[in-house]
Amino acid sequence: MHEKYIGGGREPSAVPRAYVPALPATANDIITLAGKAKNAPRFNALMQGDYSGYVSQSEADMALCNMLAFWCRCDADMMDCIYRQSGLMREKWDRRQSGSTYGAITIQKAIADCEKVYELKHRNHRSLRQGSQVKALLYTQSSIQHRTSL
Repeated sequence: MHEKYIGGGREPSAVPRAYVPALPATANDIITLAGKAKNAPRFNALMQGDYSGYVSQSEADMALCNMLAFWCRCDADMMDCIYRQSGLMREKWDRRQSGSTYGAITIQKAIADCEKVYELKHRNHRSLRQGSQVKALLYTQSSIQHRTSL
């Protein structure tokens, strides 16, 4: 009976696991990834402090934070960390405003308006092992709210 249910003392064979790439974990990983996306020219310009395509620097702040909400998966601390590395960073970011700061308010607005976040998606494990590109899977705001309410 022991042999029937336990396997007679044989070691179980290893089940091969598919390679699943990790989400970007550091600010530099996110900056690199966003800097290669379809909207990379706008992202890179904002990171370099170029807001010439916007009515004001505050509008450019919001545009960068909207992009960061997607790439940082609405992680306010990571968004703040990356924003502070951008050429848009200025004293106003830390200015007290409405019981908070301009920067925190801007980040929270970007998070509230974010409908999709970056996720990894792949077609099949074999193609990943062969080096095919990983594509972004977009989740809806309801998915984000579901994950954060758990």
